[in-house]
Amino acid sequence: RADFAIACDSGPEAICRLLGTPMLRANCAATHHVWLHPNDLLLFKTYHCRRRGRGLSYRELLFEGMSCVTSSEELERRQIDLLENTPDELLAAGRELIDRLAGRYADDLPLQERFRAIGNAFGAAFKTWPPERRQPGAPRVTCYGYGLPWTRYARSYSQAHPGFID
Repeated sequence: RADFAIACDSGPEAICRLLGTPMLRANCAATHHVWLHPNDLLLFKTYHCRRRGRGLSYRELLFEGMSCVTSSEELERRQIDLLENTPDELLAAGRELIDRLAGRYADDLPLQERFRAIGNAFGAAFKTWPPERRQPGAPRVTCYGYGLPWTRYARSYSQAHPGFID
């Protein structure tokens, strides 16, 4: 009966998807297999690259294979810190979701189209990757879930991190 939920990459988020409860999917790692509903809002963790001294763009984290990384050892080898969303990022995205659900939000369509275009380009490239480059189980994945036409990314995060959606 909730108006919406805030969840992360864990079991409770699956209940939201099952019941159709709108969700702010926060503190997410990029993964291949998750599909969201049209009223959901996505908010990735920041993939901070120590070598570059900055957060990776969405394109970089996908095409450099970060969505296939499944261990802290591999993150360390790549010199990547996976940073939790800040309280300000969570609050801004939560307000954005509330406004979306109330019909008071004008979506940034060019931003959402760029977000999905990057995901779709990655999905096409991913299909060509050899099995050893993929996450376990990924050979069965037929599309990159966050590239689907109804997936929405939090504009508030993109405003706070202007280089994320390049």
